[in-house]
Amino acid sequence: MQLLPTKRTIERVAAPSGSGAAKGMEFSMVLVAFFGIGWVLDWMLGTKPLLTIVVGVLGVIGQFARVWYAYDAEMTQHESRRRQHEQRLRAGGSPT
Repeated sequence: MQLLPTKRTIERVAAPSGSGAAKGMEFSMVLVAFFGIGWVLDWMLGTKPLLTIVVGVLGVIGQFARVWYAYDAEMTQHESRRRQHEQRLRAGGSPT
């Protein structure tokens, strides 16, 4: 069982939402959905507010992990391009 996503999965999931507003909207809507699921489960099982809190916290943790891994993948890609650019400059190639 794999708990952490692979680099390829993160790059595929993180790619579609390019703008900051889209990422913020996605982040907030996922949290609203998780808290809503917890609230519905609490209502059905009569455990208010236990499941709202538990499912909501799991949503928050999941979103922060997603943002962390997406940022890490983006920075790894950026560093790779920077190293390639520096190697071309040292070899006397074009700076572009």
